[in-house]
Amino acid sequence: PRAKTWWAPEEKLEKLAALLGGRQMIPMPTCTACGAGPKKALFEAGRKHPLLRVRVCRPCAARYKDQGFTLDEEGKEEFCRLCGDGGNLICCDHCPKTFCQGCITRNFGARAWDAATKDGVEWKCYICDPAPLLPLQ
Repeated sequence: PRAKTWWAPEEKLEKLAALLGGRQMIPMPTCTACGAGPKKALFEAGRKHPLLRVRVCRPCAARYKDQGFTLDEEGKEEFCRLCGDGGNLICCDHCPKTFCQGCITRNFGARAWDAATKDGVEWKCYICDPAPLLPLQ
């Protein structure tokens, strides 16, 4: 599934460009960790998540940098590897990394969360299988 974004789909961008005399509207980035748009997020060129290499805003990058990733009694991390928060987490079946429902839903859609949490499904996180991250980089 494609990442959800707050800007217009491609067809709408083309129509808007025609209305604006051919000038192109450039999609603006959103933070993959908190979902903040460009004004709130204080984006800077090249700011990337240190592990996942996806776009993050300045506050999220600073918070993540200071985050300690502790393990629970089963050896799984207790915080989301994308945003650094706790919450409703899913654990990778191949490593100790976890990701939260908010981050998966915001970046990949509700279907991605439903598919990952379906009974009997062996889930690989975005570190073990980074292919879904490519559109977000």
